[in-house]
Amino acid sequence: MTLEQFYADVPKRMASPEWDFGVNWYSFRPYPLWRVSWVVETGEVYAYCGARDTVRVLGIVPPVGEYPWSAGMPAWTAFKDAQQIETVMDGWAEGDFHKSLAWVEQRLVAHGCESVARRWRRQAR
Repeated sequence: MTLEQFYADVPKRMASPEWDFGVNWYSFRPYPLWRVSWVVETGEVYAYCGARDTVRVLGIVPPVGEYPWSAGMPAWTAFKDAQQIETVMDGWAEGDFHKSLAWVEQRLVAHGCESVARRWRRQAR
């Protein structure tokens, strides 16, 4: 699906804050490159390839609590610290050795989160 379709399909996505985890992810080396982000309102972890205008939802990491829109830095920090996505993606910026989308999927599964790619594979069997 395109990025425009991704946002149009679920209106909550458009209004939601997103946390980005960089733009140098790959599916197959060396190109094309993907950006990985987390949509706070829906909990979706997705990858976007600008060269192909393609979105792949990789998994779901539900948010904990309500996003503190204008509650100030202490509230935002507490919200951020409570999110499981921080644990799931821990180490993502440490080096290039794990910048594959498969690394994200493995982290989702290892932390008990729903991996959309694995669910699709199971359904296909």
